[in-house]
Amino acid sequence: MTSSGDGAERLRVRRLEVVDDDGRVRVVVGELEDPLRDDPVFGITVLDATGHPRVSAGLAPDGAWLALEVEGNAVVVLGATEAGADPIEPHSYLVLSDRRGLPGIGWRVRGGGEADVIGGPRPATP
Repeated sequence: MTSSGDGAERLRVRRLEVVDDDGRVRVVVGELEDPLRDDPVFGITVLDATGHPRVSAGLAPDGAWLALEVEGNAVVVLGATEAGADPIEPHSYLVLSDRRGLPGIGWRVRGGGEADVIGGPRPATP
């Protein structure tokens, strides 16, 4: 840590975990664990009292995303992919899912301005 005078100017860490009064990790900033990816994801995650992610924002080599989660499942995901992220064509997207994380409907806008609907109505399940 570098300091000058009465305050720190810079703090350098690879990962920062903020805990609540009971010692539970509630915020993680830095390299995030993502079991679906082999490449690193850098971002911030806010966890609930049970340790489940509730809000995440991340940056990976192929793009950026923001996710809202319920019961450990992403229910709203907003993102944008980068050019050259083969095999993904650059696009922005919004996906809305049910509480189980099953996509209900979403939209994707590709580089040329073409828009696609992702998913759609499904039969109701108990």
